[in-house]
Amino acid sequence: MTDNTKHTPTPWKAIGNGYTIVHREDTAIVANVAGGNSGTAGEALHNAAFIVRAVNSHAALVESLEYISDAAPSLDYIGEEPPPDEVIEISVTREGLKQLRAALALARGDV
Repeated sequence: MTDNTKHTPTPWKAIGNGYTIVHREDTAIVANVAGGNSGTAGEALHNAAFIVRAVNSHAALVESLEYISDAAPSLDYIGEEPPPDEVIEISVTREGLKQLRAALALARGDV
């Protein structure tokens, strides 16, 4: 059985004490985060920030990986399979590279 349930729209953000994650309009609580392995407040804050960063960068990362995949040559070979360490060159446009770097910066939390 396929689950077609959609997640709460992005972007998400942490509010208040930093442990509560909400939808962008602060109308829907998505999660309340507690301390992880150590149970400390600091770890809980870092966990909440990591969740928000991962969720908010997900679409950009998928789009960038699709761009790279579409830019790559076909891996369908006729006959003998090439060695797995064969170098495959991918050409990207300047705008595509800009998009890739922006997605990576978002995932890293550099923005």
